[in-house]
Amino acid sequence: DSLETLLFETHLSWKNLLKSIEPPKDKNAVLRLPNTDLAALKKLLPDNQALLEYFTGDSAIYVFILTNQGLQFLQCTRPHDLNETIQSLRESLTVEKLRNRQQDFLLFSQSAAKLYDALLSIPLTVLPPSVNHLAIIPDGVLYDVPF
Repeated sequence: DSLETLLFETHLSWKNLLKSIEPPKDKNAVLRLPNTDLAALKKLLPDNQALLEYFTGDSAIYVFILTNQGLQFLQCTRPHDLNETIQSLRESLTVEKLRNRQQDFLLFSQSAAKLYDALLSIPLTVLPPSVNHLAIIPDGVLYDVPF
């Protein structure tokens, strides 16, 4: 029952959000998304949690890091083979009877290490020591990364 209630409430919230960002009737009008109250969002985060929101550009990956102590912004270099690395990671995690497990493990290890270096190694260095839980909001191809 509690899961059904949560699903129902989430669905209602989603519908309300969609209503609030309806596209403008005028083609020349600018679509304005509702503002987020950053101060209120900061207060919702416990001491041990951080929110990492990614934006993937052509040559860089931008990370917004929010804790209850404040907001930070980082720019990380986007690996030239980011898409291929993500694809390799996903392939290493799928179950195929004819594949070699040792090769899958090697592919997983290499891909996961590359993605860790590109996406998490720098952001984790700026987090307060109390943080041991991350909420991650991916962007673009990062939606394919099973964080």
